[in-house]
Amino acid sequence: MNDTYSVLWVVRPCRGGMLTHVDQILRRLDPQRVTVRLASTTRVIKEVSAHRAVTDVYPLTTGRQFTATRTIVSAGRKLCTIMRHLRPSVCHGHGFAAGLLLAAAKAVTNQPSQVLLTAHNVLSDRLPQKLLASHLISRSSLTVCAVSRAVAASWAEVLPSSKIQTVPNGWPAPQLSAEDVSFRNTGRLNLLYVGRLTTPKGVSDLLKAAEILTSDGVQFHLDIVGDGPQRKKLQRKCTQQLAGHVTFHGWKENVDQHYRRSDALILPSLAEGAGLVLAEAMSFGLPVVASRTGGITEMIQHGRSGLLVQPGSPRQLAHAARLLAGRISLRRRLALGALLECSRRPRWGDVARQWERLYAAARHKTCSVALQS
Repeated sequence: MNDTYSVLWVVRPCRGGMLTHVDQILRRLDPQRVTVRLASTTRVIKEVSAHRAVTDVYPLTTGRQFTATRTIVSAGRKLCTIMRHLRPSVCHGHGFAAGLLLAAAKAVTNQPSQVLLTAHNVLSDRLPQKLLASHLISRSSLTVCAVSRAVAASWAEVLPSSKIQTVPNGWPAPQLSAEDVSFRNTGRLNLLYVGRLTTPKGVSDLLKAAEILTSDGVQFHLDIVGDGPQRKKLQRKCTQQLAGHVTFHGWKENVDQHYRRSDALILPSLAEGAGLVLAEAMSFGLPVVASRTGGITEMIQHGRSGLLVQPGSPRQLAHAARLLAGRISLRRRLALGALLECSRRPRWGDVARQWERLYAAARHKTCSVALQS
């Protein structure tokens, strides 16, 4: 008997790590078991709707963000209409804003749906976000599925532990073997940053670290791959002191070539849920330097698979880069440790199977509630 069933996905506007997560899961869901009805922005739909598991799409907004009140209200009304029409037994939200929309739409439409929310980021200390989480989300039959233990811990401050579980991201397979790891002393350290250009990503601290390296006479070049609202401001910070040392490349769909020709990846985040870019870089045997914050500490063993520094410390970032510039043996040790870490971690296919099991359990709960009512 064909037991295929549908799940309504609601995905907030996203790029970078969250979009990679969404893409990787949809790519690997078994359409013979689960199909997805996708509600999101037109941009996200365009990026991921070609996967076989996606059967229907529902644009919630043409905008890039759920920021304006008018946009949020409009998206919420559309979602209510969708839920009344589909009567989904299981809903899956990605991102805090998607969780709020689903919780509100479920309450308005009085649907018995079970709602799963993938929490990609540590819950903000800002009072409005915590209040919304504790009052709106906690009152719905919603389960938070955190991508790291750090994210789960932040949600545990406002939700009971029974409503939280951890479903880690998948890791890519190692892209090279230990025998292929080699570093040449070219006299210049090629550093790489990949990610959004926003304040929480700490790129401003990275540029300050670059200024310290320049003052110390370290030969290096920093490639910045990514875009965001802070780009123009960050470019203005690249004073004459950094001329020729920093290149902004903008957004790239594929950064494999950057991984291959770089000597180290630096992720100076002030807060980070998991840091998918770290897993990608480590799969290429790239030494990584990252902030000791959030889920990053669950991905890197300091001194074995990468170097950890205090968030918001340009001096520590510069010191770590200086160590890598002067010690080829350290770079090789970290590269081998990164590849070993990748080989031990679950793949995206494993994570997709875990989601299929979660959907089946949630669907069973919905059916039980419907039978009892």
